[in-house]
Order: sequence, then structure tokens, then C-alpha cells
Amino acid sequence: MRHSRSTQRPAARPAALLMSLLAASPWALAADPVQVDSYRGWGHEGPMQPPASNNVNAPRWLPGKALEPYYDNIPRLDSANPSAGTPEARLAALQRLLAHATPPGGNAVDSGVTGAPAAEAGTTLIKTLPSLNIPSGANVLCEYNRAGGTWPQAGEAACKNGIEGAVMYVAVHLPAAGYKLRVQQGNDGALIDANRDGGVHYRLLDYSQKLAIGATIGTPQGGYDAPNSAALQEGLYNLRVAWNNWGSDANLNVQWVTPGGAIEDIPPSALFDPSDPATYIDAVDDDYTSTPIPAGVAATIGPVLANDSVNRSQATQANVASAELTATVPGITLNADGTLAVAGTTAVGTHTLSYKICNAGTKPDPLCDTATIKVRIDPDIDPQPDSGSASAGTAKPDAVPNIAANDFVNGQPATLGTGGNATVATVGAWPAGVTLDPNTGAVGTTAATPAGVHTLDYKLCDRATPTPNCQDSTITLTVNTSIAPTPDSGSATAGTAKPDAVPNIAANDRINGQPATLGAGGNATVATVGAWPAGVTLDPNTGVVGTTAATPAGVHTLNYKLCDRAMPTPNCTDSTITLTVSATPVAAADDVRPQALPAGTDAIVVNNIVQNDTINGQPATLGTGGNATVSMVGTWPAGITLDANTGEVRMAASVPADNYTLQYQLCDRSTPAQCVQAAIRFTVSAGPAPVPGNATPVPTLGHWMLWLLSLATAALGLGRLRRF
Repeated sequence: MRHSRSTQRPAARPAALLMSLLAASPWALAADPVQVDSYRGWGHEGPMQPPASNNVNAPRWLPGKALEPYYDNIPRLDSANPSAGTPEARLAALQRLLAHATPPGGNAVDSGVTGAPAAEAGTTLIKTLPSLNIPSGANVLCEYNRAGGTWPQAGEAACKNGIEGAVMYVAVHLPAAGYKLRVQQGNDGALIDANRDGGVHYRLLDYSQKLAIGATIGTPQGGYDAPNSAALQEGLYNLRVAWNNWGSDANLNVQWVTPGGAIEDIPPSALFDPSDPATYIDAVDDDYTSTPIPAGVAATIGPVLANDSVNRSQATQANVASAELTATVPGITLNADGTLAVAGTTAVGTHTLSYKICNAGTKPDPLCDTATIKVRIDPDIDPQPDSGSASAGTAKPDAVPNIAANDFVNGQPATLGTGGNATVATVGAWPAGVTLDPNTGAVGTTAATPAGVHTLDYKLCDRATPTPNCQDSTITLTVNTSIAPTPDSGSATAGTAKPDAVPNIAANDRINGQPATLGAGGNATVATVGAWPAGVTLDPNTGVVGTTAATPAGVHTLNYKLCDRAMPTPNCTDSTITLTVSATPVAAADDVRPQALPAGTDAIVVNNIVQNDTINGQPATLGTGGNATVSMVGTWPAGITLDANTGEVRMAASVPADNYTLQYQLCDRSTPAQCVQAAIRFTVSAGPAPVPGNATPVPTLGHWMLWLLSLATAALGLGRLRRF
């Protein structure tokens, strides 16, 4: 703290003047709050009783002003025997003491104050005391033996100085309203005056508030308790205690009475040096550096009055006459409520400001005190996590366009490159193929960057600081597996198995930029997706798509998935196969028998009706393993049959003579079957007919021939019987 007074006052402080008077005294080094002005000369020709003054009609030593209501103006002293005076005489002595303590001409201590009158002789600041509780026999007006801690006795050399009176000054802080002050003294007189408007020139105060008085003579050394003062308000009071101690050995106790009625000695913690500016106003340094403010962040700190005092009470806006910053820093201002407003633009560093507070209640002029404020602004490096993606096997130079785009340095957006406010750099090892451009903040990948989710560490630094000031952050880079299947196509013929309709569906596919390979040691797998047509198969080890004879004709769209074998969880992409299964060409030719068949005979009309038919250009074959089937179309006449396994057409003897045209159907074995129809044409005649060159005749026997055959058989049987 650094105290000051108004500019009309000289630079010298009252405290300095007091110290100059105390420098030669061993007791001057004490920090006791009670300032004691001692006065010599109660005896004849002393300054307190000038010559010829002991006359009722010419009381030159009486002041021109009356100090009612404490005592009257009538002196009753006996110059021949002063100690025999009445209590009123003690009061008159106090009157003369106060008149000399506050002479119209001023006093020695305050003579240097501008506007104060010239000093008169006789005033000496002889000592300071720790309290206003002086025991009987202490000889307080004698010089105190600080080394031995004792008061000298009357008659010792230390007391032979003719001192017979003292005015004591002290500031007392009453902690609450309702306190009263009281004085207890023995054998002499004492009074208490008070002043609410304090100041380091405490002798110049008017002390207009009269609190207590007591005067005794011939009473026991226990003294006389004067009536208590009226109840007082909370706050600081400057007290002036005048004490006429003729014998230098009486007791004096100035005490307070609590609002509850308890009489207590005033504790040292409530007594303050009236010459110390800090008694009236005390600005205490504030250090906020333990709680730094991030750069770029506006903040409010304080209030700075929180640890300051006015009249030994908490400094507030109400009791501080003015408060201002006397040494400022750009961006930091003092609010009306005593708090500091720190703008986000305040420069980084530890700043020291000064402020001044003034107390307008002190006299004769305001007192001010200054203190310092320390504020710390730390660099604020605020990187934010980033993310980006790329595909394995494919270079992507801007997987993350700029990792600093969402970062801040000292409250401002981070900018890179020449003229920027930030720098970026990698932290730790990054995966192969991942790069960082420090000038642009771009994170890129190459075709060699492995697939997976990579967590990359980087640091953002403040370019302006001479030593690195950085914060780490992360980038989540997802390099997706590159699954690139290409559609496939193949063909087959219905009714005919084709095990390699598509030789390898993965042949034109790629995994992470590399050709897809299947089987053990490969980088990919394939599998069907959805339902595939009957007879269509996929070999997952070779990628071959095959068909069987049962595969239906048509254009089939088959779905399959290509997967990255290296990923722990399936990472697949679907694709398609267009499989065209052509319908089987089925060709059937009519069968015409040029020769007639005689009625009444059981004969083969056609050995095989498909002998001149084809399936897919190949001869039609029937039965197990054949490529065709045949069946009758419509209803054939009774006695005419078709063997579907051999293609043979027969007629029974019961088939009547006629010209016949019969329809049959030839089908392949595909699903669904492809079928065509053809006809069989032949004639059954009424009588025998010569055996045609290409027909198979059926022999017959006449009636006579059958009779002769029967006789021969019977004769043969009789011959056998005779042998037996």
C-alpha cells in the first residue's frame, strides 16, 4: 500500500514528522497505537501556569472558549498548595491542559502542515503506549524502561522532569452499534473527547463529541468511575484523552461497555495509531495470477476492494469516495462495482496495474492509498478433435482439408503458414502413407495407407510465443476398405450342364486397389446373395459359376458379395452376374411309313420315332441319360402304343385298316422343358401285303395248316406213351 494526501499538502507525511521527534527515544521503535503528548510545568513559572496567573481576577491561563458541560470556568487552585485543590480544581487543570494542547497558535508536531499556525513551545511527544489501561503507580509520564519492562518510580531520575499532564490520542474501532466508553481514574482528572472524521493530523481535529469525564481528590487509589458515555454507532472514533496526573502515579483505565452491559478493557486489536494513514484507508495489493485467464476469453475478477479497508472497516462503494486505475493495461478496466473487466483482446502475460482509493471523511483533507493489481493472461491453445475418411488403395490428399480450421489460439481462429498465428505438427508415429502439410493443415493418404480406423495425434502451437506453447489433439481417420467388384456375365444352354458358365467372378474385382484373389492366402471371399436359380452354383474357392441341365432358360441376374478377407468384421460390397441360359433347340421330323401294314397283324409301326429328331443340334436320345422325352399328343387309337423309353410305336392285330396320322411331342430335359410336335403317318390295309423292303413282316398261319400241326403234335405224344 502507498498512502497519499491531496495535492495541496507537502510531500512530508505526519508519520515522518513524528518519527523525527521519536528517533532519539528508545521507546519510539514500538508500534504502540497510543500517542502521548506530555506537558511540563505544573509548578510555578511553568507553561501551564504562567506568572501572576494564580489570581481569580486575572486567569490568563484560562482559554477564551468554555468547554462545557464538563466543568465550569472558575479556578479554585491554591498556588501555595496545589495538591490540596478540590475536584473542581482538577477539572480546571484539565481545562488548562486542553487549552495548551490545542493552542490558537498551533503545535509543534503539526506545524509543517500547510495552513496550520506556528507552533508554541512546551509540547513533546514523549512516548507511545500499547493501551489506555495504566495501572496505579506506573508513573506513565515517566520514561518507561523498555529493556526491563518496568515503570520507574516517582523520585527516580527518569521522573524528575516536571511532567505533570498528558494528552493521549488513539483511534478505536467499535465493532457494533450500542457500545459505550467509560473512564476510570484515581486522584486526578481525565476526560474523553471523540471525533468521527479522522485523519493523520489528529491534533487538528475538533473532538466535538464529549464522551466521559472524571475528577477526584483524596479518594482511594481505586479511583472514581465516571458515568458511561451514550451508546455509540459502529465504526472508527478518534479519541483524545486528557489526563492531569499530578503525582505521575495514579491509575487510568479507558474501557468499553458492550451492548450487553459487560465492562471490558479495549483489546489492542481495536486500537489503531491515529498518525498512520492505514488507520483510515488501506488499499492492499491484489494478486490474481494464481487463477490465470485464458487469452481470448473475457472475464470479470475482483472486486479489488475485497481486501481493502476504510476506517478499519471493509471498504465498500459506499464508504470509498473514489476509486480509479492509475496505471492501466489495454483491455483491463475498472467497473463501477470495483470489479475488473478483462477483455478477450488483452495481451498474453502478467500485467501489473495500480489503483487508488480515497476516503473523503478524513480531515483536514481526503486520504488516498494506492495498491497494485496483478493479472495473468495465459496463452489459450484450444485445438478441437478432427475427423476424415479415405479409401484404401486410393490416394486422397485432402482426407482432412485443414486440421486447424476448428482450432483457436488466444481466442482467435487458428491460421497456418506465413503470417498465421499457429503451427501444427504430428505427434508420435502416423500410419504409412498418412501425411500432414504444416502450411495448410491438410491430412492426406496414399494408396498404401492401410484400411482401418486410425487415431492420429497432433499438436497446435502458438506461433507468437518464443518458447513452444502447444496443446495436443487428435484426428480420427477412417480408411475404408476399398471393395470394388465389377459386374460379370456368362451363358449356358438350358438342358445342358456347364460347370464354368462364368470362369471366375472375382477375376475383374479389386480389394484395396489390388486384384481380388480367392482361396487360402487370397485377399477376398465371395458368396451368393439372395436365392439363385436351380442348378446354378458358385465355388467360393475359385469363383466359378456353373449350371446343370436343370438350370432354366432365361436371363438370370445373380447377386453376390465380394468381401475383404483381412477385416475382422465383414466388409463387403455386392455386385451382380448376368447369366443367360439359352432355350434348347428342339427339332422333330414327321415319321412316314410308305408301306401299308396288313390289318390283323401285331406289328412295329416305327422302331424309334426320334431317330430323325435332334436336341440342341444333337440326335435326340431317350431313356436314362437321354436328352429328350416323347409323349403322345391327344388320344391315339386303341391298340397303337408308344414306348417313351425307346421311341417304338406298335400296333396290335386289332387295329382296323385305315390311314393313320398320329401326333407326338418331343421335349428336351430343361426346366421348363422346350417341346415341339411331329406326326406319324402310316396305313393299315385290309389284306396281306408283300413284305416291304424296309418293313418287318409278321408271319401268319392258315386254318388247315394249324389243323395239321395239331395232329402231328398229338401223334408225337402217343409215341412217347408207348415207350413207357
